[in-house]
Amino acid sequence: MQEKNTILVVDDEDTNLRLMEAMLLPMGYEVKTAPDGEKAIEDVRQISPDVILLDIMMPKMDGFEVARRLRRDETTRTIPIVMVTGLNEVDDRVKALEAGADDFLAKPVDMMELKARVRSLVKVKAYNDHMRNYQKELEAEVEKRTKELRNAFEEIKKSSLDSIYRLSKAAEY
Repeated sequence: MQEKNTILVVDDEDTNLRLMEAMLLPMGYEVKTAPDGEKAIEDVRQISPDVILLDIMMPKMDGFEVARRLRRDETTRTIPIVMVTGLNEVDDRVKALEAGADDFLAKPVDMMELKARVRSLVKVKAYNDHMRNYQKELEAEVEKRTKELRNAFEEIKKSSLDSIYRLSKAAEY
């Protein structure tokens, strides 16, 4: 059985958390929620979500800072982030992109748009995960073959030295 993809919804408004959860659960996603940016960063490391839906305007730590911190961390760098916000100014969107957002959803969120964007980003995350795992497999294979070549070289070197030694001893007689 295939695992459900996990979506982390981060918003300081409980109503918004419940609304997003109500839209995402029928789509077959596992939904986790966080009431602020600090909790989101903590939760991301534990649950490793496939997509993060992140409000911008929150107390303690805003969505811009959450995105920046997630992008600086090697383990969370590739998780897609969608800024979900009532801010519609171009400057806000540019600032979000510069902070590390992959996409935007304007409040109030349209269910069809949410479905399309989340589905698309889940695919992107799966592809990135696949490529990262494939790269690790290739690196392991290169390391294994390099070790085999070093061992073979050492054997050839040892065999050559043994042959040279025997020839020099034979020449002495």
